[in-house]
Amino acid sequence: MIVGRVAHGKGQGGKIGFPTANLPIDCAQGVEYGVYAARAIIKGGCYPAVVNVGAHPTLPEGAPSVEAHILDESAELYGEELALELLAYLRSERKFESVAQLGRQIASDVDAARQICARHIGE
Repeated sequence: MIVGRVAHGKGQGGKIGFPTANLPIDCAQGVEYGVYAARAIIKGGCYPAVVNVGAHPTLPEGAPSVEAHILDESAELYGEELALELLAYLRSERKFESVAQLGRQIASDVDAARQICARHIGE
C-alpha cells in the first residue's frame, strides 16, 4: 500500500491523454520501480488505476515519483490523501523511442489494469 498527498507533477501525463495524481517517491519505500495495476482509494471512492513507480525514463525531467492514472475519475485531487493498493506488477519501466509509443503502451497497461481490477474492486 502506498499512501500520500497528491502533489503537482510535470503535467506530461495529461498531454498524452493519461493525467496522473502524483505522490513523492518516499511514499513508496521498498516498492520495486515499475508499472502496476492498483486500486486507488480517494475522496471516499475506490477506482481502478495504473501506477508508475520510478524515474519515468521516456520523460525524465524531475525526480522519481509515484504517478497514478486513476481510471473513471477526473476530480481535482491536489492535496487529497491517496491510497494505492498495488494489485499486480504489469511490467518494468523502460525508455520508449517516442512519446506516441509510450502512449500506446500506457493504453495497453490501462486495458490490463481494467481486467485485473475488475476482479478486485468491491472486495
